[in-house]
Amino acid sequence: MSKIEINISHNKKLNKCVGIKRENEIKFKSGTDSFVININENEILLEKTNDNGIISMQFNNTKITNSIYNIKGLGEINLNIKTNILKINNNSIYIEYEIMESNELHVYELKYEVK
Repeated sequence: MSKIEINISHNKKLNKCVGIKRENEIKFKSGTDSFVININENEILLEKTNDNGIISMQFNNTKITNSIYNIKGLGEINLNIKTNILKINNNSIYIEYEIMESNELHVYELKYEVK
């Protein structure tokens, strides 16, 4: 387990935080949001938890994936995610994806350094 410094960009909104990396998993907190990211060879599983609920997203270049947004007090919403670009490098992750139901394009980039 290693302590890491993280730079995050989501749709050009920048944030810095500290997290923990253990094997293929990164955990960190950014503001009121808690994140767990599991890194596989060609796939990212991202879970974001906050006071509003939990969103679990799967990113894979080869298929449209089903993701679940569990909103407190309202229940689950299924979202279809189309990953346009997924780049997994030694100390960075770059994801460009669309939420099919809303035609929203998102760009998510995470860079980290072991401290």
